[in-house]
Amino acid sequence: MRVLVLPDGDLSLILFISKKWLASQLRNLEADGFHLLFSSCFLVFIHIWELPDTITASRPIRDPETIISNGGAFILGFFSPGNSSNRYLGIWYNKKTEPVVWVANRNKPLKDAYGVVTISEDGNLVVLNGQNEVLWSSNVSNSGTNISAQLLDTGNLVLRDITTGSSIWESFQEPTDTFLPGMKLSSQIRTGPIVQLRSWKSLSDPSLGSFSLGIDPLNIPETIIWNDSRVYARSGPWNVHKETECDVYGWCGAFGSCNPDKKPICSCLRGFEPKTIQEWNRGNWTCGCVRKSPLQCERINQTGEVKKEDGFLKLETMKLPYFVEQSSVTVAECREQCLNNCSCIAYAYDAGIGCMTETQSLIDLQKFPSGGEDLYIRLAHSELGKFHDLLLILLLLC
Repeated sequence: MRVLVLPDGDLSLILFISKKWLASQLRNLEADGFHLLFSSCFLVFIHIWELPDTITASRPIRDPETIISNGGAFILGFFSPGNSSNRYLGIWYNKKTEPVVWVANRNKPLKDAYGVVTISEDGNLVVLNGQNEVLWSSNVSNSGTNISAQLLDTGNLVLRDITTGSSIWESFQEPTDTFLPGMKLSSQIRTGPIVQLRSWKSLSDPSLGSFSLGIDPLNIPETIIWNDSRVYARSGPWNVHKETECDVYGWCGAFGSCNPDKKPICSCLRGFEPKTIQEWNRGNWTCGCVRKSPLQCERINQTGEVKKEDGFLKLETMKLPYFVEQSSVTVAECREQCLNNCSCIAYAYDAGIGCMTETQSLIDLQKFPSGGEDLYIRLAHSELGKFHDLLLILLLLC
């Protein structure tokens, strides 16, 4: 049996009595010839308290109070990270060594230990400071009045309509820097919110950091890590191919292609050569490759030479680079669009995405044994060879 005193000054006792303990006490009383009588007088001293994993308008949490999920896996309460004195509402594993997995008011910390988390009059879960100012809110419209927030054993904090039992909001839809089992990342720009992870600024500051992780909303689906707006790492397309060194982002450098079935696994694209031959021969391929022959626009700008126009080399079953620019045009228009842009160095086309073009550099290319996409690399006419001339003749004859 546990006896607690309510922290808000209510001196009523709260009794948590296990079924086994109650049964044993009843047996002892009956053996002694006593009968346990429950009267209204006895019930006056028992305070009906909400579940220990739940927050309601009448049962808020005041710093340093906490709630624990029903199975004891997670705790929700106020904390101070690292050497900071700021206070945040967060969720963490019910172990001293485990990190915080979710933070509510990550960009608006409490400056003292007078924080309160409760259900507001409009039915939202809110974090208040000592002056009753809202520092954070679940920000759900038309949420209702009979609302509770429950901490689940998955680590998910769910705002529910008590009457209907329906979920109104959940912390899994607004994660911070930790991906938990049961959580879903989303890039549904048209049908729903984008759900991504965002790093802490530092170990003592959970405000928004520079790194984010999510599903690429524009290109072929894959997991991306961004450093601000720049791609830092990629998972590659979701397929059945086993993981290799080629899955390390930029393993073969710019304009290098990785093929785990070849030795060495890195090679320069046709029309390119190693930027630093000594490093390349040592197996350090991250410096990448450089173009052998300048493209037509570059030749015109440098020497005034026109000659024959550039063309495209088709690479099949490829892991595509991260394309920034997309447009809704046909396949033929996509080729012409790239060819007419002096800055365009490659393009690809996907029926579900459209035309994808690249104007910077090609990084993180990989050759798949099957599947993948077709990638068209822009090369100087001299690098395309006789096969390109024959192909043009056939196209003209058709």
